[in-house]
Amino acid sequence: MAVVYAGAFLPEESRAALLSAFPAKHPKVLAHHMTIAFKPTDDEIAALPLGQLIKLRVVGYAEDEYGQAIAAEPVGVVSKNAIPHVTISVDKKSPVYSNELLASGCEQVIPFEIYARVGLFMDSGQIVYENALL
Repeated sequence: MAVVYAGAFLPEESRAALLSAFPAKHPKVLAHHMTIAFKPTDDEIAALPLGQLIKLRVVGYAEDEYGQAIAAEPVGVVSKNAIPHVTISVDKKSPVYSNELLASGCEQVIPFEIYARVGLFMDSGQIVYENALL
């Protein structure tokens, strides 16, 4: 198994809160995670607080005809994305499109917090929350 990305994965209650605040506008609904690092190195993985719940402070929102995402300020980890975010939904684009969408600007929202668990998304589709399982 290989690590595809390190992320902060939303438990169902955080996903529900996010979708309640920003209902999905596009057919492919995600609201799944905030990427910390794509193809992280062993050192980056070792530095992560795997399995820990962290806060994601929702601070911005953007949508267009292709995607919908929130900008987030993570507490306890640093995302390698220029604008840390959670993709809510997409149409005719991949979730990576959120980087482009947010780079073109987003509206400020009244900040609120959701929680996410730090883990690793594997090429098998499994999410691993312990380094011992690698």
